[in-house]
Amino acid sequence: MTASTLISQTRFVVLDTSHLAGLASDWAYADRSRRRSAEAFVPDLVECGWLPLLCWHQVEELLQHKDDELVDQRLRYLRSWPLVAWVRPSDPDSGPGSVLEVLKAEVRAAYAHSGAELLQVRDLARKGLFWLVQVPRPFPMVSRIGGFFGRH
Repeated sequence: MTASTLISQTRFVVLDTSHLAGLASDWAYADRSRRRSAEAFVPDLVECGWLPLLCWHQVEELLQHKDDELVDQRLRYLRSWPLVAWVRPSDPDSGPGSVLEVLKAEVRAAYAHSGAELLQVRDLARKGLFWLVQVPRPFPMVSRIGGFFGRH
């Protein structure tokens, strides 16, 4: 599958934070079969035309743990992904945007196209709302928001 084919056929999948945490645990687990399954999960999704979509809310939940080593493990797992999409943030240097970015895009689209039907507003809002990000730098190191992927 070529990159242009992948992008034109991509569907986004939003994983629950508990699933992300479980995959990260498997990725770091001593058992080789669990580790391999976690390593292959996202590349397999991408190969099938599905791309994980992240927003700030998911990252924030992964960061909320008292065990710093566990949090670092989770972040290393996210960084290991070959390709990821995230909600475009207001500040391009701040990492994934929040659900508020989605709501703002919908309001702007509805305002600009006041006669549009609901599904048209959705489609209009979606344009430019997501970024496709490829390794090796899928996540910016942002210290001003609590060490986002470079914990301080």
